[in-house]
Amino acid sequence: MTDDLSALAELASQQYVSLKTFKRDGSSVATPVWITADNDAVCIITQADSGKVKRIRNNDTVELAPCDMRGTVSGPYLPGRAELLDEQGTRHVQDLIREKYTAMALFMRVYRGMDRAARRLLRRSRPDTQIGIRVRTAV
Repeated sequence: MTDDLSALAELASQQYVSLKTFKRDGSSVATPVWITADNDAVCIITQADSGKVKRIRNNDTVELAPCDMRGTVSGPYLPGRAELLDEQGTRHVQDLIREKYTAMALFMRVYRGMDRAARRLLRRSRPDTQIGIRVRTAV
């Protein structure tokens, strides 16, 4: 258990991690994401309508590994279980991500605002709802 927590702490100290989620057919999809620590877990924020959220709804088994911003993995994968968070949990994760990635989070916030404005101009709609994901090591 202590080794698992230290492995999670090591992952949380990374700038990016590869989040591997699993499709219904068992094949995996890896995505580089920002990560932050939250007590005995790590947390991620993403769009609520993303593929990774859909896959986690069907199968909460995930794997995490350190990577660069392009997703090139630089260490072993750690198995875990993902939990999709409610609104309050998501706000908490947004705050944690903002603390860790202050400058990048500000840039992404501005970018999302420009993206929303462009979509309105083009009359395309996409829900701008984020969801937090909490990952604990698999027992």
